[in-house]
Amino acid sequence: MSKFCPNCGEKQDNESSKFCPNCGANLSVNSDKTKVNKSNNSIKCMYCGSDIPIGSDKCFKCGKYLNPAANEKHTAVIVIGYICSFIPFVSLISFILGIYLLTRPNKEVHKHGIIIIVLTIIVAIIAVALWIDYINYVNAVKSYSYYDSYDSYYYY
Repeated sequence: MSKFCPNCGEKQDNESSKFCPNCGANLSVNSDKTKVNKSNNSIKCMYCGSDIPIGSDKCFKCGKYLNPAANEKHTAVIVIGYICSFIPFVSLISFILGIYLLTRPNKEVHKHGIIIIVLTIIVAIIAVALWIDYINYVNAVKSYSYYDSYDSYYYY
């Protein structure tokens, strides 16, 4: 019987250690549960076949999640999010897609969610600044227009 960390599954070289040197988890709590028999308390990774302690949600050898839904790449959502983030009037959709990516269990798509949200905010700020500049330009042109000084009352 070997002693394994209940948190990260790392095999402990020193049987009398109280904390895991890999993750720092307390090994003295429920010490009867930390003794793992490989034949009874482990499962096989469906991707690489290595033994994983029960309670782990990620394979330590190949790095894949045991839940197949967590390994989804969400490529279509990422591409649509990037495209929509550059279109000012559709940027709300990309903001929602960025939040959607942040809530997925796959940690690799979180960075895309953050980038999409930041791009959306930057494009929205630029669009609002350009819109305000355009409104100011139109008002300035109107004030110098010939037709503003024209009053039809005097000619009838």
